[in-house]
Amino acid sequence: MSWLDRVLETAAAVAAVPVFMPNAGCRWPRRGLTPLSASSVSAADAAFAVEAAELGLAEVLLSRLAAERGQAERARAFARRMVEEHSAVNTELAGLCATKRIAMPAVAARGDRDERDRLDALPANAFDAAYAARMVADHERAVALFRLHQDVGADADLRALAARVLPSLEQHLAAARTLAPSRGGRKSGGKSSATG
Repeated sequence: MSWLDRVLETAAAVAAVPVFMPNAGCRWPRRGLTPLSASSVSAADAAFAVEAAELGLAEVLLSRLAAERGQAERARAFARRMVEEHSAVNTELAGLCATKRIAMPAVAARGDRDERDRLDALPANAFDAAYAARMVADHERAVALFRLHQDVGADADLRALAARVLPSLEQHLAAARTLAPSRGGRKSGGKSSATG
């Protein structure tokens, strides 16, 4: 499923949330937040915010593991940078979404937690390459998502956030690509992938 399909699917799911009716005995599970019908943003803006939060939480989750398990110092340094920078964006996005009454995920998605477990189970000599490949894929998705939202997002604050964060995501993508092993079988620095 492409990232655009996922955004559209998320927007449709968010739009299908029932209207909050205090006398109907229903409660919204997160304190102070209400369904999208009470939000000040469109379904597409809310879908962007949720997708951006999910990507950010995944980056932090996987990068914390890589900061500990990475074999090459470059991989560990990149992972520490991802934790620091994505945590800052996650905090900013959470604050912005709270003011706009968008319910945000509090933890990484189940699939991302499963991926963390899969990476953690890899042998040491395979870890850096698998982490780098995931960072390339995730940052390609994030760059496309943020680029699209900066161009077509309706909410000015979320559009500004996308425009401000996009250059950092593009830098992250470029850096992740330098970590990923070459597809042509070349070895960087003369070392084999087994020695990291």
